[in-house]
Amino acid sequence: MVPRVIFSLFCLLFCETVFAQQGDQCQVYLLDVEAGRAALEEYFKSHDQQQVKDTPDPENTLGTFSAEVGEEKLTTRHFPIPQTKLVVTAGVFYTDESMILQKKGAKTPTYESIVLVIALSEREMDNPYDVADNAIAETTYTEDTLGAKVSKRIMINGKPFELGMDCHCNGSTPPQETRETRK
Repeated sequence: MVPRVIFSLFCLLFCETVFAQQGDQCQVYLLDVEAGRAALEEYFKSHDQQQVKDTPDPENTLGTFSAEVGEEKLTTRHFPIPQTKLVVTAGVFYTDESMILQKKGAKTPTYESIVLVIALSEREMDNPYDVADNAIAETTYTEDTLGAKVSKRIMINGKPFELGMDCHCNGSTPPQETRETRK
């Protein structure tokens, strides 16, 4: 009896670790449009890569999370925007009933898709679909899907921002070279 309990606990812990590793990794961000545009314009004028590296990053990561992959699974997370009363509700939904596509030459169609939703409001929402002014993106979801992204322009205190979420799927990762590693 004791070995069976130990085995069951081991399987439970191991399975939980496997599922945690298999979840798609998502990042919610806020991009200062004016700062990004100014840095890009300065680069095109001077072509000084060092100056670009020294420029503060106009993108602010609000948070990251792991989305649970599975049929009809919705993972929802909330991220406050600093120095405001606004909250981003981000959702990732997996379904097999929304997009059916067949690759040329494939024997069977692809039924699975991933839906990314972001919404902005003054309170946390249970479901980002419930907010009228949300942004939604959907793409097919197969073992070859590397990522998906959704974004929208918003105004905060009269200043333009891009609010977005990108998800790295099936164990994919962003390129190792980032703004920080190039410095």
